[in-house]
Amino acid sequence: MRSLDEFLAATKASLAGARTIHQVHNDEIEVITEEEVRAIWSMEDYLLFPDGDDVRPASMHGYGHYHETWRLEDGQWRLAHLELHRTILEIKPKKIAA
Repeated sequence: MRSLDEFLAATKASLAGARTIHQVHNDEIEVITEEEVRAIWSMEDYLLFPDGDDVRPASMHGYGHYHETWRLEDGQWRLAHLELHRTILEIKPKKIAA
């Protein structure tokens, strides 16, 4: 994606009507300098998509780690880089009516 607006529109469309939970745990924070830190967070998410949707699966359940870099700019901590490294992603397809 080439812009924040494009990312937000795609995310909004993909999550429309879904019931979701997203949890982040067990931080590991490394101080690089007084103005930069790196963090790793364990994560788990679970998404249930509405019935009658032929595009999205029935559900998704995932685990992984966020890898982040934060920088202190003008007195505020700002997220400079973010990557999600998934270790498990279970996708349950919709049941097809016979």
